[in-house]
Amino acid sequence: MTQINPYRPYLYFGCVNRPGHYVHDQNLQSVQQSFRQRWPNLLQKVEQFDGSLLPETDLHPPYTVYLTVFEGIKYTAFAFWDFTGDTRGGSNSCFWCPTLSGSAEDLWIEIQRRFPKTLIERFPLLNFEATTYKPAERGG
Repeated sequence: MTQINPYRPYLYFGCVNRPGHYVHDQNLQSVQQSFRQRWPNLLQKVEQFDGSLLPETDLHPPYTVYLTVFEGIKYTAFAFWDFTGDTRGGSNSCFWCPTLSGSAEDLWIEIQRRFPKTLIERFPLLNFEATTYKPAERGG
């Protein structure tokens, strides 16, 4: 069972309506300055790890999900290669979940519940069978 912190937001780092990776809230709005002031360390982490949580493999569907636990900021990154919003090399998506536990399947259920269907439908080919789960080696 995934334990969620109700006081910390879920975030999406990836492409929404244009190429380029940006931090978005659950309404797919780009994160505003007031949000950055409230959680500056969190946003630094989200932006810092763009693409670095994924190996240089699994570049074709179905995309393997990689979970990385960041105990210091109390988040789990749910990352995968993703070329649906940006076809350039290195394109990826990452949901930042305010929990330190849960399987990829459990986190995906919660992500689907929280984010708009229009975004979720972009990711039909996720591979949960080969999911890796690891603690952050740096910066977590």
